[in-house]
Amino acid sequence: MLKKQVTKLFKGTAIYGLGSIANKFLSFFLLPIFTAYLTPSDYGIIAMLGFITFLASPVFLLGFGTSKGVVYYESEDNSWKSSVTWSAFVILIGSVTLLIISGFLLSKELSLWLLKDAKYSLYIKLHLITTSFNILTNPFILRLQFEQKAKSYVIASTSGALSIILFNVLFVVVLQYGVFGWVIGSLIGQIFGFFLFLLFVVKGTPFKINKTVSARLLKFGFPMIPSFIFLFAIEHSGKYFFQMFHELDGLGLYNIGANFGNIMLLPVSAFSTAWYPYFQSYINNKEEAKLLFGQIFYYYLAGFGFLAVCFFLFAKPAILLFTQESFHLAFQIVGILALGQFFVGVFNNFLVGVYYAKKVYLISVVQFVSAAIVVSLNYFLIPLYGFTIIAVIVTIGFGTMSIFMQWVNVKQKLWQPIYNWPKIMLLIINYGVVICIVYIASMTLSTTIYLLLTPVFLIGTLALIWLNFSKKERNTVLASISKLKKKYTS
Repeated sequence: MLKKQVTKLFKGTAIYGLGSIANKFLSFFLLPIFTAYLTPSDYGIIAMLGFITFLASPVFLLGFGTSKGVVYYESEDNSWKSSVTWSAFVILIGSVTLLIISGFLLSKELSLWLLKDAKYSLYIKLHLITTSFNILTNPFILRLQFEQKAKSYVIASTSGALSIILFNVLFVVVLQYGVFGWVIGSLIGQIFGFFLFLLFVVKGTPFKINKTVSARLLKFGFPMIPSFIFLFAIEHSGKYFFQMFHELDGLGLYNIGANFGNIMLLPVSAFSTAWYPYFQSYINNKEEAKLLFGQIFYYYLAGFGFLAVCFFLFAKPAILLFTQESFHLAFQIVGILALGQFFVGVFNNFLVGVYYAKKVYLISVVQFVSAAIVVSLNYFLIPLYGFTIIAVIVTIGFGTMSIFMQWVNVKQKLWQPIYNWPKIMLLIINYGVVICIVYIASMTLSTTIYLLLTPVFLIGTLALIWLNFSKKERNTVLASISKLKKKYTS
């Protein structure tokens, strides 16, 4: 029974993840082209424009990313669930209208603040419109996720992402509009993605506005706005501090490294997307969930920890292969940022108790403490070091957030799964040792010698995982491999 339930969760994770990974890999195959037309400084400008999205989205989304999940599951009635989607959408129309008006009025000031030059104010205006359509898409994305329509979600998100890539190629490469082309291409692609999600949702979601639903969305959403701002501070405040003390070239290198390292966000987001409705489905069956969720956490650490090791392992050859020489130093942060995203998934595993107890405000407390640590480290360390320190601090922030969340669970005596901590700690130590060895090797060895040792590191990591598994788990893995071989050889 447990095996069946775990398989169900990771099947959903695979469906959500494969589409996103396909999109990301396509964008990476185009990186040699884009880095031939855009300089490190151009990528620095793009990074700071992205800063606007990451700052505005948490505020003007009104915390609906969390509150919609709480309100949505308060009733099994489809009319109620439809009203959650449409009520959120209508409220967000007003929110993004305010964003656009205020952003247009302050575009020159924002350009001076972020890019030290008022000439980028048009870029700011266009990117704010892109951000607004991204916010408006959110209720439709969540509708598909909550209804577990993974295939529809993947089709819509993949098509939208591909449209952004194609329009970027058109305006940056073909028409050679530079950063302005990237801004225009992203805007058109985002609008296209918005209408795709709308088409997938509108048929099975009757239009209905509910005042009670709207009030509850705002009630649970507003307290979460600080939470998202704290997340923004953890992940992106380092960029702002960096541009205060260093040139945009370094920020461009960070942006390229983040493009690679944040690929880890795709499987983590896929897991998290499948995880939320999955653990909510056990809200009335908590006893069965105790053992099941503990096993899921261990398998998350084993599988996603291995992925994090792979990012450290393949960062250098990937950056050398897909970018121009001026971007090659970006490999130093790829694995570090991937490890940070791994901790985001750990944090999400620890959220079950606060959701079951409806004490989601505790998330904001945890994230505030983590954000305060990150901002303090940014302030003192970024003036002294290069772009690599941004990634290190981000990962410290997400790691702190995970540990503190579990500490809160224990102190508040919230519902928790049964964790096999000795086994978990052994796995963590093994991964930690491997990551240190691989990172030092990538920084000190020549590229040729490092590439020759890569298979050794990979096999060694797999051997450590295998030794950490119980006999029963090994037999399960072998049986699954045998089953796959029969399926694809018959």
